[in-house]
Amino acid sequence: MRLRLLYCTAVLLLFTACGKETKLPDGPYEPPEANTVEFRNADNNVRVGLNAEPNTLLPMLSTTAPSRYLSEMIYQTVNGQDPRTFEQIPQLAGLPDVVEEPNGRVSYAYRLNPEATWPNGSPVTAADVVFSIKLFLSPLIANGAYRPYYDFVENVSTSPADEGRFKVLTDGPYHLARHVLGELVILPEYVYDPQKSLRAIRLSELASDRGAERLAGSSEVLKTFSDAFNDLASGRGADAYVGSGPYALGEWVPGQEIRLDRRENYWADGSDVSLLRNDPESITFKLIPDANTLGTALRDELVDVAIRLPVNLFMEMRDEAFLLDRYDLMAVPSLNYYGMLFNQNDPLFQDVETRRALSRLVDVDALMDRLLPGDLAQRVVGPVLPDKSYYNDDLKLIAYEPDLALKELREAGWEDTDGDGLLDREIDGERRQFEFDGLFFGSATSRSIASLMAEWAAEAGIKMNPVFKEFNTIKSDLNSGDFSMSIIGQGFSNAEDDYAQVWASTSVPPAGTNRGGFASNEADNLIRRINRTLDTEKREAMHRRFQEIVYDNHPMIFLFSTKDRLAVSRRFEYDVQSQPPNVRLNALRQHEWNRGK
Repeated sequence: MRLRLLYCTAVLLLFTACGKETKLPDGPYEPPEANTVEFRNADNNVRVGLNAEPNTLLPMLSTTAPSRYLSEMIYQTVNGQDPRTFEQIPQLAGLPDVVEEPNGRVSYAYRLNPEATWPNGSPVTAADVVFSIKLFLSPLIANGAYRPYYDFVENVSTSPADEGRFKVLTDGPYHLARHVLGELVILPEYVYDPQKSLRAIRLSELASDRGAERLAGSSEVLKTFSDAFNDLASGRGADAYVGSGPYALGEWVPGQEIRLDRRENYWADGSDVSLLRNDPESITFKLIPDANTLGTALRDELVDVAIRLPVNLFMEMRDEAFLLDRYDLMAVPSLNYYGMLFNQNDPLFQDVETRRALSRLVDVDALMDRLLPGDLAQRVVGPVLPDKSYYNDDLKLIAYEPDLALKELREAGWEDTDGDGLLDREIDGERRQFEFDGLFFGSATSRSIASLMAEWAAEAGIKMNPVFKEFNTIKSDLNSGDFSMSIIGQGFSNAEDDYAQVWASTSVPPAGTNRGGFASNEADNLIRRINRTLDTEKREAMHRRFQEIVYDNHPMIFLFSTKDRLAVSRRFEYDVQSQPPNVRLNALRQHEWNRGK
């Protein structure tokens, strides 16, 4: 059913949801016991408000958060993570036996859970694991962003006598090896490669850069398979997305909603482990990019969970008794940061002096006070969040200093030679004005950032033209390099940072997500050394030096890390976690008193 704009009606419940009567009285407000509230819904179906539509549900073809929210309900990984301790726990396989092999190599031996099965009832096998690793390593798979994480894999051995065992052989120590291997998503070979065509390609050859390059240019098998697999990215039917997880795609109505249904014959049915549970009968993601429409949907109880609530809506909800009676509102410490990314291949931004000067023209503290009041955000100075043990606290926040910015711009050769109020400079033999497009999301917060940045830039003689686009369109522009400056968000896991995907010079799309063209020989060397160093103290010193290199390069205007803003219906039991979407949707358990009420 098409999700329409919803308005207040004469019905008392809806009227009070939208009228002034919902405002809180003076003083602290204590909502009533949840079991005394008249909820609109009493079914065991979860409705989730989502502000951006996934481009695909195949994990190796997307790096976006909306895709992950859904795909983790369908697909499972080798190991999972305890939401409280962040320690690895068994999922499709038990924890590995780690052995230091000859010649400095390290092996990780796993035993698959014999109860883990695919929807057709067949077991998850080592052949599925090998197939899945090949997908992540393939240079012809559309999104190559994950390949850098598996550079350490040299080969995988299996046992002809036991299809439940496999051993990953690595080319040496890697400090995140257990974490990365544990997060490997496993796909069923019988669904995605029924002809077993990839078995003709040796994993050891695909794992080497030289071998992967040769195969990409000469292997018709790899090309034919990869083309067919990439075509699945546009799939909107259940046959495109088959996994061992608790849910299956029920229906995808583009631009409106995506429904996941509880899977029949699920191998872990009844489990008490949160990442394995399948409590809701269905999980429907309502695609609501507009904040006003989302607010109305919450007031009409058409969604049970709202992820990453717009700030203005979150603040409004704190003042409405009707909503506080029905939803728990939370600001959860998150694993993200936002910034304005420079395209260093654009002649305007190829010199660090210009990039640094623009950083001084943005009053980040004023942005936070205006857009993220209270404790909803903290400033960041680089790609490592302050809660990490190796955070370099010697790096100072870039202050808003327009006078110093103007001085640095002059030193970089920018001046107003024609008196039209805009700075100009000779670039590649041509005098160019300092004018460019800045890409922004269409959200209210993003529009406010754009407006203020354009105003501050204009005061310095720079014309930034804000261009507002949908999330997937901006992502496409970033991957193609078709931008000058763009707002960007970066998400993390709870593990130690591996900078290869985002910051290595070899990770420019499609090989990774180094979309701004950051390049540093020292940084590349540090990334390799960090990944191969097991001594924590030595590794942390290298982390701090890496942050200095990024800081001195000014690849983006680092803004802030926000808290994730979340609303969950009080008719469900749940646990909060720092990893978005901040609750395990598959483990939302309906209160007994709400059932059939």
